[in-house]
Amino acid sequence: MLNLSGVIKVGKGVELKNVNGTPVLEFRGFSMRKVKGERQFDWIRLSYWGKGGESVAPYVVEGKRIAFSGDLQLREYVGKDGSKRTSAEVRVSTLELQGEGEKSEPKPATESTYDDSEIPF
Repeated sequence: MLNLSGVIKVGKGVELKNVNGTPVLEFRGFSMRKVKGERQFDWIRLSYWGKGGESVAPYVVEGKRIAFSGDLQLREYVGKDGSKRTSAEVRVSTLELQGEGEKSEPKPATESTYDDSEIPF
């Protein structure tokens, strides 16, 4: 298993789900870099399972900077157009809030419930 650590800003779409009785905080994050004077963004999907994810959910908001560590998981699936695709996601093991983000007010994450049979991979 490949372990990744990094500092990112949280993007839109933070969601607290319940998978077979286990809370899962799912969100996307990005880092920005300059290439030949132009800004480029690298995006990654993250999931934080269990009580840890549930407890930080109100504070993981769009624009918030976070430090994370976790295992990289690559999954293959078939897209709607029939092509093979690969999804990369970090299963977070530690998360630390880093100062103020653009939107620093805590707010509840969107909550939904589904079972594993809905996952395409």
